[in-house]
Amino acid sequence: MLNKMYYLCTLIAKKINITYKMRTSIILVSALTSLMLMTTGCSLTKKGVKANPVEKTTTGTVVSENLADNLLGKWSVINVDGKDVTVSDDQYPTVSFDTNGAPTGTVNIYAYNGCNFINGSYKINGNQLKMVGDFAATMKYCPDAVYEIPITMALNEMKQYSIEKINNEYYLYLKNDAGTTLMTCRKHNLGFFDGAWRVTKIQGVQLSEENAPEIVVDLAEGKIHGNAGCNVLNGTVTQNLDHEGGIGFTNLFTTRMTCPDIAIEQAFILALEQIETCVPGSNNDTALLKDANGQTIITLQRINLK
Repeated sequence: MLNKMYYLCTLIAKKINITYKMRTSIILVSALTSLMLMTTGCSLTKKGVKANPVEKTTTGTVVSENLADNLLGKWSVINVDGKDVTVSDDQYPTVSFDTNGAPTGTVNIYAYNGCNFINGSYKINGNQLKMVGDFAATMKYCPDAVYEIPITMALNEMKQYSIEKINNEYYLYLKNDAGTTLMTCRKHNLGFFDGAWRVTKIQGVQLSEENAPEIVVDLAEGKIHGNAGCNVLNGTVTQNLDHEGGIGFTNLFTTRMTCPDIAIEQAFILALEQIETCVPGSNNDTALLKDANGQTIITLQRINLK
């Protein structure tokens, strides 16, 4: 029933040529929100987000210096309207901020709410945000995009923000006028993982330097390349947004040279396929690759390529 009402409101909005804008809570979102709350037809009245505080289990460090600079980048939405986001990667909602071509004191915003893309800009003053002009969005119909409405409404109502660092990740809290968190986002801090590495342990077994696989990771390109112990290795590295330090290795393939000791190479490839998380070791010159259970499968040491 709700899907049919959504579709009907979409047709009405198009028929009367109303622009899909954020300043009035985006026509379709407002219409559907009104339907959900009032069930009395296609009202275009703005409705607010029920803002529930996000519960935190770990205390982090509040970021106060270079606040605006830390806002920039791509964030994954992990909680909105008091509900944790649980969707597959291709539908995972994100919010990105940059200053490309923006006037001084202004940031651009690009968001994906699980169905449609939204873009616009905000004036930024310390931790305060003020919408500039109107937002634009695509108008795709997605019956299963459960976070589309709350995310869109949260973006419309946010007026301030704060950033916190917990472990190796940054958390962004987008808030309304009253300081209540509407949406919580997380930014992966995996920049330390870029570069060249030597495998020192697989499944806790120490490797000798002469037999150890060596890899080069390029997160921007999403690629892994190196020597698996005997054969040349290539593959894809993906940052997974659904959990802290999320990362995965896919499309792994090697050359097919005959090697006297292929066991290490085989163990390394199998281990890479199990990896779901990457965290720094005792310092940024070591990295720990872990499986879904949080067990360290591969230990890496940074190296300098000659």
